[in-house]
Amino acid sequence: MASQWRPCGKVPIRWQQSQQGSSYPCFMPMDISQDAKGNIWVSTASVNIYCISAQSGEMTKKQLFPTTFCFIPSIMLLQNGNMLISAFYKPILEMNGDNFDVQEFKVNPDDWKKCIKRNVYIPTKNYQDRKGNIWLGTVTNGLLKYDAKSHKLTNIAGISCSDISSIEEDRDGNIWVSTLYGLNKIDGKTEKVTTYNEADGVKGFQFYDRASCKLSDGTLIFGGTQGLTIFNPQNVNTNQQISLLFETLKVHNEIMLPGKNGCIEESMEESPHIHLSYKQNSFSIAFSAIDYSDYKHIHYFYQMAGFDNTWIDAGNNNEAYYSNLPAGNYTFKVKMVGNDSDNIIAEKSIQVSIAPEPWNSWWAWCLYLIIMGCVGFVIYRQKMRISIEKNMVQKAKDEKEQELRVNKMNMSFFANISHEFRTPLTMISGPVEQLCESESINKHDKLLLNIINRSVDRMLRLVNQLLDFNKLENDTLRLHVKQTDIITEMKRIMDLFIVNTEEKGITLNCHGLEGSYLMLLDSDKLEKIINNLMSNAMKFTPRGGKIDVSFDTGTLTRENRLSPSRWLIQARESHRMRWRISSSGIIS
Repeated sequence: MASQWRPCGKVPIRWQQSQQGSSYPCFMPMDISQDAKGNIWVSTASVNIYCISAQSGEMTKKQLFPTTFCFIPSIMLLQNGNMLISAFYKPILEMNGDNFDVQEFKVNPDDWKKCIKRNVYIPTKNYQDRKGNIWLGTVTNGLLKYDAKSHKLTNIAGISCSDISSIEEDRDGNIWVSTLYGLNKIDGKTEKVTTYNEADGVKGFQFYDRASCKLSDGTLIFGGTQGLTIFNPQNVNTNQQISLLFETLKVHNEIMLPGKNGCIEESMEESPHIHLSYKQNSFSIAFSAIDYSDYKHIHYFYQMAGFDNTWIDAGNNNEAYYSNLPAGNYTFKVKMVGNDSDNIIAEKSIQVSIAPEPWNSWWAWCLYLIIMGCVGFVIYRQKMRISIEKNMVQKAKDEKEQELRVNKMNMSFFANISHEFRTPLTMISGPVEQLCESESINKHDKLLLNIINRSVDRMLRLVNQLLDFNKLENDTLRLHVKQTDIITEMKRIMDLFIVNTEEKGITLNCHGLEGSYLMLLDSDKLEKIINNLMSNAMKFTPRGGKIDVSFDTGTLTRENRLSPSRWLIQARESHRMRWRISSSGIIS
């Protein structure tokens, strides 16, 4: 005996048994449920529900609400034997199937306010699973779960659409929920939500309200706008065989083809490495999934290891773009995840190398280091040379100072000795001069005394010259000038050399020493100059030779300085004194 319930025109519910059937007048049935006794319960688009007795076949009507307009889209048998009834904009009711006693289903008001927005409750489908939990499908408020243990009402997050169509439970305890946008599976242990749509083989993504059932073998059927979606949950392959490959490489929006001198030597799938120049650092890599099953709903993530710190969520976009990537070695990685965004389906990577600029390459830096080393070496050599020169200058300066100290010591020594010489010579000079002036000494002795006197005077002059030289070295020799007749002074000096020249057989000739010529001069210095000149002349003039001394005047050249090499006499006159001493000998 077979029984079937199906719509039939204005009398939508028909009970068929064998070849004959019975019809029951019922306005717009919404949902059908059967209790443990076999009674059929029907909810309608009105305030009434109907119960068809399994024994007598009689239909009993029960009015639940006083209003004339109402929809009761869901009626469900609870595990305690009562019927759970949901109506538009009404509280949920629980009715005793034996006596039709109705009471409000107890739900925490705070939970109700949290789950039902603006207190607008539009039910679509109710379902109680094997654990006793009650699932409430709604419009706009999504899927609600009433926990049988905690008596808490919560909203299930992650459903693909907030408009629930139907609810079924498979043999593994998973809850399957159809919506107006996709089919969802709620894991019975973790309550993790997985969404399936057309890309996964579902026939359309819009499903009808309460258009679902479970067959005896566990197969689930959901009806939608594109037909029936029929599947056995135990045969659904969640571990899809999907491969990931790299498709194309674009540099500045131009596809790079394989080649020995190109960025890739082989195709992108076969090439393990991408080589780019510094001018090719703006590029994109396209990748795709090869799915060997009927499911193609995937999600991409990619990362350029060495540049990106985190994975970049690309969604369903299968191309990664990089602009002005710095030179270096990187690893480009792509991974695919499933609908739950946690399960990694496939992962693939490829090496990417970007060459540095020529001026920033390793050999350029080696050249820079060599140049810097050479410059540093030149600077070091220059500093060493300057240091050596400074040391040499300092050494020469020290040697000169040492020499000056030695000379100063020598001059001081000679000055002291000269002072010691001058004292006895002065003591001798005085008595000799007195003897020369004495009338009691004969002519021959006086001549000898004059020679002695001249020699003593000469020695005194030599001693004085030593002292003057010491003063000159110490820059303490000064001129003592006064108005003097230079011709008279020269005659006096020349008279001192007459005896010596006669003794040596040298003729002494004086020219221009007539009259007088007054000028400012230092008589002592003049005497020393002429004595020095005459001494040299007599030294280098042989016997029988002659010495000429001439004096003439000319334009005066004035100098205020006394140098060791020559003596210059300052005078107020507008004439210059000039003399010349010449001899027949060789003077150097």
